[in-house]
Amino acid sequence: MSTRTNHSHPRSAGKPRRARRGLGIVELGFYLIVVALLIASVIVAFYQLQTGSRRARTVNLVNEAYSAVQDLHRSAATYGADGTDLLGIMEGAEMVPPIGRVDPDGVPDSGDEQLFSPFGERVTVVAGGVAGLAGQSFTITLENYTRANCIDFMSDYVDRTLEQFGMLGAWSDGTVFVFPLTVAEVNATCADGNLALEYR
Repeated sequence: MSTRTNHSHPRSAGKPRRARRGLGIVELGFYLIVVALLIASVIVAFYQLQTGSRRARTVNLVNEAYSAVQDLHRSAATYGADGTDLLGIMEGAEMVPPIGRVDPDGVPDSGDEQLFSPFGERVTVVAGGVAGLAGQSFTITLENYTRANCIDFMSDYVDRTLEQFGMLGAWSDGTVFVFPLTVAEVNATCADGNLALEYR
């Protein structure tokens, strides 16, 4: 009868077998930081895309309002007495830009239609302004516009002259922009407050 001897491996003798560990604190922290950075970059990219889209729609709104007033003016000698609300006239002619249009009472042609920029600021269109002759200019104002939105909006006007836009002047919170605009001029002039654009 043969006897079996149990030979244990010399390296494992007397040592408990070590169980495989999961993620350590350092590795887990590293992965969490990477995930947080990825989420933050996605949020920033989404915000920039959304802001860029709103800025483009605001530019379109101003351009459409400008074109509508120009079309109305073709059949008249003046834009009307300074301070005349041109939105009511545009509403009667069904020429209020669809972007941001709000009709509080829901009744067409009642003269109470309002405009709001995609950022939520009220937009007014009135006859007259600061630089033009009486009855020969009109002003589009984005009320309570933030400095950041002003910088984004006015950046489209950098290196261009007033004549290229049919403008007589532009103001941010009462401070005049000096044309042709530079990036430094836009950054120095833009402030929280009304952004006014006067056209001929």
